[in-house]
Amino acid sequence: MHIFLTGEIKTGKTTLINYVCNEVISKGYKVGGFYSYFDDHREEENRCLYLNGAHLFQNYDEKQVVVRFTSALQPQVYTQRFNDFGKLYIRERKKIAHLLIMDECSFFERQAFDFQHEILTALNEPIPILGVVRLGKASWTEQIANHNKVRLIEVTKENRNALRLELVDYFTAQIQRFPK
Repeated sequence: MHIFLTGEIKTGKTTLINYVCNEVISKGYKVGGFYSYFDDHREEENRCLYLNGAHLFQNYDEKQVVVRFTSALQPQVYTQRFNDFGKLYIRERKKIAHLLIMDECSFFERQAFDFQHEILTALNEPIPILGVVRLGKASWTEQIANHNKVRLIEVTKENRNALRLELVDYFTAQIQRFPK
């Protein structure tokens, strides 16, 4: 069973994923998939959302920008970058990874059909997945939420600390069941 986290902004979903990744890596396992993250201007009108491989360090290279926010315009979504990079981070790494990260799946990818296809295909494979899904604004994310191999967990400030060990134990057991 794959696990996707839901919840309000800044409740600790990505922090939980980072914790699980660090624990999994410390046990000698490999991760794949993707992270999306903001630059240091997250709270400002003019900011960028980046996409990078879960096995890579965050960087703020212009080519990694997938959404640009400005005060005057609707967010500019670089759909082709979602398709190119996101697909690559899933397809190439799942060959060697023990755990796939998908942080986060949201409405920004609503036109990135290749990216969506890669995610939805991975849900039918045995490699364990830990992700974040934002519900309610894009029908494609409902396909993740309603998938028969996905369990949703809502993260709150009250449960996030308890979830740390629960998720590490769960994914360690899943990885051991499906070794590479």
